[in-house]
Amino acid sequence: RIRPLLGWEQAEGLESTALQLRQEGEFGEITLRPRPGEGSESAGQRKRAFRFNGVFAPESSQQDVWELSRIDSLVGKVVDGFHATVFAYGQTGSGKTHTMEGFTYNHHNGSSAPSAAAARPKVRANDAPPERLGIVPRAVTSLFSRLEALGGGSGAGAAGATAGAEGGDVPVPPA
Repeated sequence: RIRPLLGWEQAEGLESTALQLRQEGEFGEITLRPRPGEGSESAGQRKRAFRFNGVFAPESSQQDVWELSRIDSLVGKVVDGFHATVFAYGQTGSGKTHTMEGFTYNHHNGSSAPSAAAARPKVRANDAPPERLGIVPRAVTSLFSRLEALGGGSGAGAAGATAGAEGGDVPVPPA
């Protein structure tokens, strides 16, 4: 997934010029282009293309990622007794946390770029609108909904529930 630009990146007029995304049905390709003015192909700066079985553009919603990555089917396998793992890998700042959590964070530096002097960001889980929630809260919601449908719920209902997490309770969106 190519994450959307952050507020401070937009405020500074930055844009994603080094990445080019191309969809081909279910498959996709990301091309990493040399930065403008940083040499040529002869200087080792050349386009590099990477193919993936799924690619999500910055404008892809969390719902798009949830549906197209088919995580709900993995949750179904967990309910059936199988183990499942969703692994997020990528460069710092590439969007892993945004995709997996989707929560709002207080970065203690307003809309400025991150700095080493800034305090550690604090999650504001209750401030995250349901459409921004990522894979983890959606998987928790799906898991509890499926368990309740099997008759294993406490009768309290999964909608509006919270799951404990470091830094406070995590809102679980309605299924």
